[in-house]
Amino acid sequence: MPLTLARFSILTAFCTFLLLIAGALVTSLGSGLAVPDWPLSFGQFFPRMEGGVFYEHGHRMIAGTVGLMTLVLTAWLWASETRRWLCWLGTFAALAVVAQAALGGLTVLFKLPPQISIAHAILAQTFFCLTVSLAFFMNREAGSSTMAFRMDASGILSVSMTALLFIQLTLGAALRHIGSSSYLVLHASVAGLAAALSFTLLFRERGGDLFRPALAVASLILVQACLGALSVFPAFVPLDLSWAARTLVATSHVALGAVILASSLYITLRSMAKA
Repeated sequence: MPLTLARFSILTAFCTFLLLIAGALVTSLGSGLAVPDWPLSFGQFFPRMEGGVFYEHGHRMIAGTVGLMTLVLTAWLWASETRRWLCWLGTFAALAVVAQAALGGLTVLFKLPPQISIAHAILAQTFFCLTVSLAFFMNREAGSSTMAFRMDASGILSVSMTALLFIQLTLGAALRHIGSSSYLVLHASVAGLAAALSFTLLFRERGGDLFRPALAVASLILVQACLGALSVFPAFVPLDLSWAARTLVATSHVALGAVILASSLYITLRSMAKA
């Protein structure tokens, strides 16, 4: 497999992560309707980048770049990759990025309805998982990418942890766009379960090949809990956070959630792919 294609898959996953940060920043700043039309911005391809327009239109520019990169990656896969299941995975990623663009447009045209905004956030994380999976398999030898679920405790723990983290991010998106206390309770409860699984996996893998990534996930979850407390429970924190600080904390919370999900997915893929 050409090394350039493998590197391009990593670049695509990284740019997708930047796109997640840009989207989180738009929501944190309340700039989702700074540009009221779509697909153009004030009827232009490139409006004046000032105020909330800078963040919303900048988000669209990054999204367009990632979308183009995904289409190039998919075409490149079909042209040079012999593992057809991997080509189809790339195709699913291309379809996901097109659907994500459509949802992004609908959130603007319908003035940020919570249901569409939540679906937009969930699909963003799904697409990120797809790009991470592509990068993982395209940077392994073809013979080592045969999938075989590892039916030991570590394999089950890693799959369960990744599923719980995805559910937690889904609840977090609902909490962010609706703000109901019931979503807060569910979000925190699932986060606690995911944390418990991460430390269980860490304990089981001590001395094993998954110990370091499991340690990274467990450590990041602790940091994430602190960010969650700062963003959701300001009454419990003896800091008078400024508006800029609250924006930074909320955006970092979303970004770190994506990192934790990607790291957990990496552990899951390593446990499923034969060495």
